[in-house]
Amino acid sequence: MKKIVITTIVLTLIIGVWLFYWYEWRPSKISKECYQYSQEGEIQGDKSFTKEQWQNLKKLQDILYKECLEEHGLEK
Repeated sequence: MKKIVITTIVLTLIIGVWLFYWYEWRPSKISKECYQYSQEGEIQGDKSFTKEQWQNLKKLQDILYKECLEEHGLEK
């Protein structure tokens, strides 16, 4: 009887840790990596941009971020 209780507790802990990793820690880590990836790249030359150029840069960063998430299976 004691063996069954210990086995049940151990299995519950293992499953709980795995679920936390898969649904909380892993997506958070991937999201951080994708954000860093989307923000990479230095701006060359004159750094004074028009409002439209900044908006285009932001759109490009958003696209890169979403594509990265899709590659890692977090978005469809």
